[in-house]
Amino acid sequence: MRNTVWITADMHYTAAHHYDPNRAAFQDFEPFWEFMSGPIHAGTGDLAPCFGKQFFGHAAIDGRTEVMTVTLKDVEDRKLWAIDLVPEPGAAKA
Repeated sequence: MRNTVWITADMHYTAAHHYDPNRAAFQDFEPFWEFMSGPIHAGTGDLAPCFGKQFFGHAAIDGRTEVMTVTLKDVEDRKLWAIDLVPEPGAAKA
């Protein structure tokens, strides 16, 4: 399977995880990304939302190039991290 991205919600943190068979005991898989984020109003577990430690993710797919841009941001809409994911050639289109 190619061009697979996992989006996980209802976490009390925001993160991007890259899974690569070269770093795994079981290696029979294609590399993939997992992006996770929680409700924008959720506390971090230690701090309430009023402390500004809120984070969220934004994903956008360009209709022409099919490139998916994932950006992780803070509550002030500042970009903390981003990646452009280019579809693998030869993958079946939905």
